[in-house]
Amino acid sequence: MLGGKDYLCTVGYYSGYFAVGPPFSSAEFANFVRSALTEHITSSPLHAPSNGRVGNSVKLVKILLKKSKETKFYLSLLSWRNTPT
Repeated sequence: MLGGKDYLCTVGYYSGYFAVGPPFSSAEFANFVRSALTEHITSSPLHAPSNGRVGNSVKLVKILLKKSKETKFYLSLLSWRNTPT
């Protein structure tokens, strides 16, 4: 939670690629998962082995959110992704 709003940060296990979006707990999302023959697996925030990359990604997302206004967040994220590290 940042600024009174909740965000969901999803991170690819192997790639480390992350995305920020609304929480995926709606019936519409559950129907999509079933129709795509996919399994939605979550991990506990306190389970350290599965959250190594997530912790770093969350830190980065918080920095980007604080530095930019919500309307410009996705432009900041695009700029960060296009910059070589």
